Amino acid sequence: MTTRRLMVALAICVSSVAVVATGAEADIRFPDDDTTNSVAGVEAPLGHRLATGDLNGDGYEDLVLGNWSDDVGAARRAGSVAVVYGGEDGLDWTDVDVIHQDTPGVGGGAEEDDSFGEAIAIGNFDGDCCDDLAVGTKRDDLESNTVRDAGWVQIFSGTPSGLDTDDFGFDQETPGGWPAANEELDWFGDNLQTGDFDADGYDDLAISVVFEDIGTGASAVEDAGAVVVVFGTASGIDIGEYQVI
Repeated sequence: MTTRRLMVALAICVSSVAVVATGAEADIRFPDDDTTNSVAGVEAPLGHRLATGDLNGDGYEDLVLGNWSDDVGAARRAGSVAVVYGGEDGLDWTDVDVIHQDTPGVGGGAEEDDSFGEAIAIGNFDGDCCDDLAVGTKRDDLESNTVRDAGWVQIFSGTPSGLDTDDFGFDQETPGGWPAANEELDWFGDNLQTGDFDADGYDDLAISVVFEDIGTGASAVEDAGAVVVVFGTASGIDIGEYQVI
């Protein structure tokens, strides 16, 4: 990319003042080494989940690696996400952000077996030139850890400086969203997919709730499953605009 093109790409990006993920020092080891693969301290085997998009709007695609079995401090298998930024020479392994639920600004808190990053998806939810990242934590315990494996989804906005760690997180009982209950073993956020389903120029997010119970009383179907679609707007994902399948 020429300097002029890069300056134009950065100029048209829409960004706000926010806490941006600090670029970690990359420690990349390839399979022909005698050590385990790692990026910036990620202990889990890399790349259980992969997604691509231009998170900083510079015209180069970036790579996101979901490492759901990564240990975060003493929290085993809490999970992390690594973002490797693209450049004119390809992926830049010296420019890596590692994000988990104990990263400053990120909500939720890293807990054992949360599996943060087991589901990842990239879309442009707010229509600026920087793609955004959705992360599902299907085994997140909610309501002060009393609702086991209910699940949680977090949205991280892309900015010209990289991925913003000031996330927007929500579950099935977040005010203003669909009227559903957080229930044990729902696995809200087990799978995520993006697409502009209503062709309004903003990507939307489909969220699986793989073990959702459908109906009530004698007619209830246990673990039937559901998919919730939330729609993108100029302000990003709006959980008040949704469809349930």
